[in-house]
Amino acid sequence: MSKEKIKELGVVSHIQVVLENGQRVVKDRALFEVRFGKMLVDSVSADKIQIFLCRGETFEIESQNFFICVEAKDIEMPSNFLMKIGDVIFEVEKINDMELTVKRIIKGGFVKSGNKVMIVKF
Repeated sequence: MSKEKIKELGVVSHIQVVLENGQRVVKDRALFEVRFGKMLVDSVSADKIQIFLCRGETFEIESQNFFICVEAKDIEMPSNFLMKIGDVIFEVEKINDMELTVKRIIKGGFVKSGNKVMIVKF
């Protein structure tokens, strides 16, 4: 990966998480972290975290337990890159023009609605 200039992708609209009791909820803020090699969202183990690029709509996806919805600009994205949301840094992979998957959490912390979403390295 070569280092390029930082690009702003958009802002966080909302976050969908699954609580320990299995209930899906849409939140304005969630804690993303790694403990003992496992990704956690609000202290719940997350095998898969998705990032969906939306155009201002709020939506829930029954088949996905954990995702971040981003009101995104229409910019060119590489297939693999580092993304910064607030203080959190994710390594992500582009699945298609509207869907990204988190490969790992490099730096944990809170993601909140309104946080800028930046592509920082690709």
